[in-house]
Amino acid sequence: MSEQLIATKFFLDKVKRLYPTFQYPDEIDVELWTEILEGHSQTDILDALKAYRRETEYNKAPNPAEFKKFLAAKSDNQGMRGRIFKCAD
Repeated sequence: MSEQLIATKFFLDKVKRLYPTFQYPDEIDVELWTEILEGHSQTDILDALKAYRRETEYNKAPNPAEFKKFLAAKSDNQGMRGRIFKCAD
């Protein structure tokens, strides 16, 4: 099993635990989730999931388009943090 597919399974399992009514996606949607989660660590994924839960309806599981925004915001924040630390040196 590839790392990308492992990250997708990790994410989908977390979502299922948080949202009991969440249905595992079909094969096409799994591929979509895999593309969106590609290159993100489990920590990034969990942080984005926490941010999603803080900002959206409590009982609504994320869809790929929504969640992509939270991952992008997480990446932007880390990039900015790196630039701040670099300037501080």
